[in-house]
Amino acid sequence: SMASVWRGLLCGRRAEVFEDCRRLLGESLRRLRNQPAGKTTAEIRSGIAFVETLAMRWDAVPDAVDASMIDFIADEDPMRFEIAHTRWLRLWADWHLGRWKDMRAMAEEMIQDASRRNDSYQQMMATTGFGGNALLYSDDVDRLQRLADQNGRIATDTDNVELVQFYHRLKSVQQSINLAN
Repeated sequence: SMASVWRGLLCGRRAEVFEDCRRLLGESLRRLRNQPAGKTTAEIRSGIAFVETLAMRWDAVPDAVDASMIDFIADEDPMRFEIAHTRWLRLWADWHLGRWKDMRAMAEEMIQDASRRNDSYQQMMATTGFGGNALLYSDDVDRLQRLADQNGRIATDTDNVELVQFYHRLKSVQQSINLAN
């Protein structure tokens, strides 16, 4: 499934490539239809969610994420890193679809779950990028700043700009705009 995600990422937004990626992932799921839900089916469904996100088909992302979550959770050893990555796509989709209530609920659920399990990575995923906007919509700027400070302590410095730094900056811009208003 990751091959389809990478192909979608590098295709230059060509619709026919996204359609082919969806088709290949769908065929993979059909071949596994007699297998119990678990890691393998979850990763394929997660791949579908990523391809839909890359294609900016926001209305298809929530269902793909939800289906993936069901399969990840059905596995006897849920993969928290993959779950956090996939759930995060739902925050982006809800942002683009204007589903503020859903976005706030998902971000809050991710933050609470991260706190309960001491999962700094999931907390960072839920509070940077568009995820940070969920707290801004809840008018909880102070909490967002506290969580951003915690996130800053776990980030690594590789001398390269990494995606997480971009999302942190995006959150900072949104927070500054919110404070200016």
